[in-house]
Amino acid sequence: MVERVEVQKEIDDNLEFFKTKLSDLMKTDRDRYALLHRQKIGGIFDTIRDAQTAGNALYGEGKFSIQKITDQAADLGFFSHAHHLA
Repeated sequence: MVERVEVQKEIDDNLEFFKTKLSDLMKTDRDRYALLHRQKIGGIFDTIRDAQTAGNALYGEGKFSIQKITDQAADLGFFSHAHHLA
């Protein structure tokens, strides 16, 4: 149960961080995907698949979020949540 709480905290913290960076990201990376880990941007990618592949490679513990850089609300389903691949 604790692990689930930690994953949810990662999701929430990454989302709040992403919101603070969104206006700057919109200027250069609209409609791309941001890989987020521990309130840092791990990379910007053209496809959600590329972002997931990089997240898996960079963060072996599997905790990361992917957000689409857009001014419209987008539910990425599974990908809008932190992944835990343990």
